[in-house]
Amino acid sequence: QVTMLAYQRSESALAALLSACDLFVHPGAHETFGLVVLEAMACGLPVLGVRAGGVGELVDDDVGCLVDDGSVDALCEGLLRLAASNLKQLGRQARKRACLRHDWHCVLPQLVAHYRQLAGDRALQASATLAAG
Repeated sequence: QVTMLAYQRSESALAALLSACDLFVHPGAHETFGLVVLEAMACGLPVLGVRAGGVGELVDDDVGCLVDDGSVDALCEGLLRLAASNLKQLGRQARKRACLRHDWHCVLPQLVAHYRQLAGDRALQASATLAAG
């Protein structure tokens, strides 16, 4: 059974809805990062997605299933593969991965380090140019 719901403005309502699902299907092939996939994984959902873009980098057989395209046939094949698996275990692994790799406590220090490196490189280049000039 498939249910399509209207846009959810409330973050807590959205999290509750996601947590009540069995799995998350993302049929798009042009997702650059996949925040919605990470949100679903953080709610403990295995993910069925297309092997492309950000989704293709976030999902593997440990947390869900990837298909080569978003066609009805490919998605149905992926759903059948997931239905034959342990969805609860995939969901637990999806949540664990989302929390370990993408929690702000992990991501923010990495992001700050990247910015510091970029700013430091520019400062070094500028001082070298001034010294040479």
